[in-house]
Amino acid sequence: AQARRLGLGKLAVPTQGNAGDSLTRYALAGGLSVVVAMPDDTPMPIQGNVAAAAHRHPGRVQLELAGPTIRESGALLKERYIPQGYFSVATFQEPGWRIDGKKSLGLELAEPSPGNTRWSLPDAVIYPTGG
Repeated sequence: AQARRLGLGKLAVPTQGNAGDSLTRYALAGGLSVVVAMPDDTPMPIQGNVAAAAHRHPGRVQLELAGPTIRESGALLKERYIPQGYFSVATFQEPGWRIDGKKSLGLELAEPSPGNTRWSLPDAVIYPTGG
């Protein structure tokens, strides 16, 4: 949503996990293009999901297998795709929207429901620790 609001049409992410699968799904839902770079030993279900999306949406989704680690995947994006106008949403490289989103999530969990005035927190929150 933030990418669309800012007029970004092409996104890129290096990943070793679910970020590429998630970004692919969000990009397709939002009418954006995406390139996902991941090491070739990324778990097959994640590779398969992105590869299937690339097969179904050629030109909008691209999968690149690069190197044994996420470092090589990120380097490939910087070398090949960022100069073509792709915007990197790599962890710690985007301008902080992810951090703001996490703050918003916390506020939304505590915010009073309609008709209520008391802020409260659940006993536990299960949240991923990755980017």
